[in-house]
Amino acid sequence: MKTKTHFLLGAGISWISGAQITHEAAMASLLGILGGVSAVIPDMDLIFAAADEKAHRSQFSHSLGSSLVIAAAMMIPCVLIVRYTGFVLSNWWIAPIFASLFLSTFSHPATDSLTRAGTRLLWPISNRRFRGDFKYNDIVANSALSVLGLILIVAAVTCTEFL
Repeated sequence: MKTKTHFLLGAGISWISGAQITHEAAMASLLGILGGVSAVIPDMDLIFAAADEKAHRSQFSHSLGSSLVIAAAMMIPCVLIVRYTGFVLSNWWIAPIFASLFLSTFSHPATDSLTRAGTRLLWPISNRRFRGDFKYNDIVANSALSVLGLILIVAAVTCTEFL
């Protein structure tokens, strides 16, 4: 899928879950942005794809394992922002926010598994490559997933207005 599709869907997932977790509009917005960024990080492997064609969509960037690592790394800015900006969150917030960032990140390999190239979605548990019938730039698939991301963002913004 296209980068903007990954960003919008990842942002939507983290924004709506952030609104439910934190009940703070500013923190939900921050999570939405971090979720969008974490959802496009797997495509950093394109830097190496010029040298090695197999580098793009490898298990090291587009899988369950890589999504866990990326989500853990994205927790660092969350912890620093919460600690130094005065956001007041209860002690239980770390696990749900990690889950939110993981889901945003994992949305990238999950949606790329709908393409003909596919991904090793469940690596390191399985080496099986999951594939679909869409081209990465399919306008219908990209539009549908982008609209879903936008719907989640609008729902999150609406939700946090009434909290």
